[in-house]
Amino acid sequence: MPGKIIKLLIVLLLTAIVSYVFYLNPAPAQVFYKPAGSWSLPMALILITTFFLGVLVTALFAFVIGVRIQLHTWKISKKHKQTIDHHQLIAGARGELALNNFNSARGLFQKIINTDPDDIEARVLLAETYRRDGELKEALRVLEEARVEDKKNVELLLAAAEINEQLGNDTAAFDNAAMVLKLSPKNTFALKRLVSDCERLNRFEEAVTYQEQLLRLIPREEYDEEQKRLAELELRKARKLTPKGKLVAALEEILKRHRDFTEAKAALAALQCDALELDSASKLWSKCFAESGDPTYLERIASMWIHADDPSRAVASVRNALLQKGPKSDIDVAAQVFFISLLLRLEIVDEAKSEFEKLRSVSLVDDEVRKAHTVIKARLLQKDGREDEALEELLTQIQKEGLLLGKSSVGKNTLVSGPPALGWRARVKKKLTRKEPPSPSLSTP
Repeated sequence: MPGKIIKLLIVLLLTAIVSYVFYLNPAPAQVFYKPAGSWSLPMALILITTFFLGVLVTALFAFVIGVRIQLHTWKISKKHKQTIDHHQLIAGARGELALNNFNSARGLFQKIINTDPDDIEARVLLAETYRRDGELKEALRVLEEARVEDKKNVELLLAAAEINEQLGNDTAAFDNAAMVLKLSPKNTFALKRLVSDCERLNRFEEAVTYQEQLLRLIPREEYDEEQKRLAELELRKARKLTPKGKLVAALEEILKRHRDFTEAKAALAALQCDALELDSASKLWSKCFAESGDPTYLERIASMWIHADDPSRAVASVRNALLQKGPKSDIDVAAQVFFISLLLRLEIVDEAKSEFEKLRSVSLVDDEVRKAHTVIKARLLQKDGREDEALEELLTQIQKEGLLLGKSSVGKNTLVSGPPALGWRARVKKKLTRKEPPSPSLSTP
């Protein structure tokens, strides 16, 4: 009832307004709709008609705009629902993939791709189902199809690079990574990938170039490790590309840039050994041992001098190398065990016993060293004529953990690092008797 009264009051108000307009504008007015034609109408009617036409046009525009807003809202709602359905489908497919239900996962990913062919994520995950199922060629096919749609997609390129690597297609993996670097020139991941690919392809010159680029981009905390890798790549490059006569100069250049690079020093020492520069080789291998603590370098020193028929120099050189750290430094157990083994091999028993006494106060943690220690102890007992005690020592160790010496040289009776080339020993004898001039292989052209 109150609503009807309000409506009635509105109608009465509008009627009063119209009547008032007619009362104020009773005179006729002429409206021209063309040069020769016109209408003569009351002014009030013209005003009222104009007003209501404006209201009608405004309402019409408002209606059209409202319809467009509604349509746009409907489209957004539909797209939102499709997005939710898409994510739910992706989640379900990923769940199947996580459970290794590869066929179910493939069906769901293929359904997503059929709905949205531009969905790169679904294509990458579809390829992943094949990769994890061992069907690498099929996985690569899926990625190649996806790249037809988006040739510059970094994710597709990296996934293809990884699968090509697993297939052994190192050149294709390199090409994929190179395209990634072209799209993202300062990407450290792509650079690291390219360095690894170049290593597998033995393209060390390019590997060095990429590694140098990488060093300019990595954070400070990674610099030392990557700098060491650069040194290793430069060494491998030198070994592959440098003629033998110029290899010494190349190694010396590497050591100017990487002064603490032990592997380059060891390679240079081997060349000097081959060139019969025995003192220089011995000094370099001693430095290698001082830097790395690896007794293999002591073995190379001893082996060189023994093959040169100078066992006293072998003992003296190894002893000096052990003393380089200073008399108050902690005993390097593995190196000390090797030295004792060398003394026993050369029948220098008294000094071997003296050196063995130094190990009594040292904790033997490494299994190989502990086993070698047992062997040496048994051999010393045998040298003293106490065969029964020596045998008991060995049997106790066998019962405890088994006395099987590994690849370490510290407990062996032989020295395995012989001269680098056939005829080396004869050349040493000729040089020592001054029948042969010094080898020119260490000269720098």
